[in-house]
Amino acid sequence: MRRKPKHLFALAYARSKSATVALNALRFVVEYGRMCDGVEDVSAVRIEDFAAYTGLSRAQAFRRQASYRTCFPNQDVLHLWEHVIRPNLDASSFKDEPVTMQAVFAGTLTIGLS
Repeated sequence: MRRKPKHLFALAYARSKSATVALNALRFVVEYGRMCDGVEDVSAVRIEDFAAYTGLSRAQAFRRQASYRTCFPNQDVLHLWEHVIRPNLDASSFKDEPVTMQAVFAGTLTIGLS
């Protein structure tokens, strides 16, 4: 019987078969989560807002979102951010690091997603 991946990066990689897609999915969670932390009505947030916040092109923002959906198809991005990644990230020394470093840290977290 095959063992299920336990770390977020391993899970993302197993679903996407691409390290780039897996890392972009984790970057999307961190960037989108940080952006939404400063927004009162997150239901009004659009992908264009995300693109402007991160300095990405609209197309690149959609690709990051698609990476997330590929890697975590049944997981709400804000739920994953608020209940798993942010608490661990904020308690770590990585919280003030660049977003890619934060995404790498997030990939090491172990959770029970299937």
